[in-house]
Amino acid sequence: MYRPKFAFLAAGLAAITMLFAQPSVAESTLQTVKTRGAMIAGVRFDAPPYGSVDASGKNVGIDIDIAGEIAKRLGVKLQLVQVTAQSRIPTLNSGKIDLLIADLTHTREREKAIDFTETYIEDGVSIMVRRNSGIKKAADLNGKSVSFVQGSTADAALKKTAPQAKITVYQEYPQAYLAFQQGLTDAFLSDALILGTYAKSDPANLEVLTPYMTPEPIAIGVRKNDSDWRTALDQAIQDMSADGTWTKIVDKYVSVPMSKPRVFP
Repeated sequence: MYRPKFAFLAAGLAAITMLFAQPSVAESTLQTVKTRGAMIAGVRFDAPPYGSVDASGKNVGIDIDIAGEIAKRLGVKLQLVQVTAQSRIPTLNSGKIDLLIADLTHTREREKAIDFTETYIEDGVSIMVRRNSGIKKAADLNGKSVSFVQGSTADAALKKTAPQAKITVYQEYPQAYLAFQQGLTDAFLSDALILGTYAKSDPANLEVLTPYMTPEPIAIGVRKNDSDWRTALDQAIQDMSADGTWTKIVDKYVSVPMSKPRVFP
């Protein structure tokens, strides 16, 4: 029976393809971390109480301690890499770090780029003002000048509640706070826990308004489709919640009651 030459060629190519094809399975970050013997965490250096640098030059904060505890439970060392609100997700997706534990709010928009663990802190976008400012709620910010950090969720919260506010954006929290402190802006927006830390410097003149403008479920960020790694981190968070480690860490930095992460059977 006659068969066209192109039929034999196609069959040959198919055979070669099957011979050399290998399953495309990326190694889980969990295995990478264990093989390396170290977990590389992207953290904030400018966002107390989540992550900052103390007077002695040591990295301190809720995120730093939780990352250290996760590394300990995995039996590996911890390495820290500084990230900012703007650089966090690109740094993770470039493969330079294994996870983001960096005051990172879980949002649907960010789910397009990365995956998240379960929430380990329930925070919220809030407003810091001077006690004599006359600003009592978010809508009062219309026509007022406001500072916040680029890449944070404060921008979206402000657009919903006070679209006529005059916005000044900074790269880091100390810069945004300093602008407010020097009277360059009428209000400073950030997560309530961060604002609470700054308010301690001058409680007689500064206040953090309640309730939250928007809720902020803070979670660990991981690369897309890395389920083994995400599951390992979820289990570590739940174990810390169950055995009291989470409470010990949070109470070290926060003086207000906080809801513990959920523990699943």
